Amino acid sequence: MAKASQGTLVEERVHMTDRGLLLDSLSLVKLHTSYNKPLLELILLHYDVYVHLLSLYEYASGIFYYSPDRMERIISRMKKLYGFITLDEETVLKAARLDATLIKRGLRVSQVDLLVASSAIVHGLTLVTDKPSLYNGLESYGLKIMELSSLLSWAEEKAREYTR
Repeated sequence: MAKASQGTLVEERVHMTDRGLLLDSLSLVKLHTSYNKPLLELILLHYDVYVHLLSLYEYASGIFYYSPDRMERIISRMKKLYGFITLDEETVLKAARLDATLIKRGLRVSQVDLLVASSAIVHGLTLVTDKPSLYNGLESYGLKIMELSSLLSWAEEKAREYTR
């Protein structure tokens, strides 16, 4: 399947290469700081980047709290930058199975984080997070994790290459 057009809801499975990234809400917040915006542009040039609607919800609620007048403009911009992942039946069932398994192992992952992680697994995307510990125990079930700091370091190196 070709890359979903930016700002669309991805309703069918996204068969991505290793270039497919799914940002969790913490990564989304940090990537949209003024310091990281130039790096975000490089990341978007080299990767197919997606945001889960649950992560967008968490991000938007923070924006609405602090800057309700800017929310529509920011969300509109996000629609141009990212593909969006929605919940589907396969993802919900995967998350439910994982939740039960993790509980039996004495591990807890928040339901939103578990649904986002399950979406990454189902859609073959690498989950970008600033806090890998939120997803403890899920790598053994197929979750690929990239630390945000690693992605930013890669982008900083690319930026240096372009300026040489």
